[in-house]
Amino acid sequence: MKRKIMIASVIGCVIFGGAIGANAISNTNSQVKEANSKISLEKAAEIAKNEVGGIVESVELDKENGRLIYEVDFVEDDLDVDIDAVTGEVVKVDRDDDRAVVKQSKTISKEEAISIALKDTPGVVTEVDFDSDDHEYEIEIQSEKQEIELTIDAATGNILNKDFDD
Repeated sequence: MKRKIMIASVIGCVIFGGAIGANAISNTNSQVKEANSKISLEKAAEIAKNEVGGIVESVELDKENGRLIYEVDFVEDDLDVDIDAVTGEVVKVDRDDDRAVVKQSKTISKEEAISIALKDTPGVVTEVDFDSDDHEYEIEIQSEKQEIELTIDAATGNILNKDFDD
């Protein structure tokens, strides 16, 4: 009987210790993200509120496509606003009725996107599309061996995705 109690106590301590460790790691990652951002959580909420009005429900710092973004959720109408955590720029206003408004202050040109793609993947460009919903260029390149599709962020010029077709 004492042995069963002792085993149960040890198991309980191990589980409890693991939960504390996981929480510590989670808090550290969150603190590192916030330390890398230029604007505070409070400033992001203020910028979002000035953009759309309303009552802020929550603010969360996330990394999207290699970019730190504050997602500010509002109480009314399932409204959320994405704020660039470095510049404070409003990136997107998203309403529950599927009306997403992407705001981009800068956009690379089609020629710049092609140049970025060819620098990364030499070959012949066979197709270029601009996805205005995601604010991305989709570029298909035929290399000597295969077809490659690159997705390039139109605001930053970063390559977001690279797919190889045989």
